[in-house]
Amino acid sequence: MEKFVDFEGNDFTHIYSYNKIMSESDLRGIAKVLNNTDFRVLAWSKSPNETQFYGVKDVVFAFQLPLSSTGGENFQMYAYLKTLP
Repeated sequence: MEKFVDFEGNDFTHIYSYNKIMSESDLRGIAKVLNNTDFRVLAWSKSPNETQFYGVKDVVFAFQLPLSSTGGENFQMYAYLKTLP
């Protein structure tokens, strides 16, 4: 089972993914790994509807935050909390 883990094999508790321009297949692949990871907080650039569409399970939307890239592009980041251990 593939999951996001540190060098000691522990699940990452906080995950940030700048996934604004990733393909649908990449996002679905990331969702599968997220679903196997016991994280607490996920921050990425996909809205609640998109997050559900790509297949991330057992999360609840917490808040969104406007951000700017170093190139001056403005976008939204969305934070989610894992609902099941």
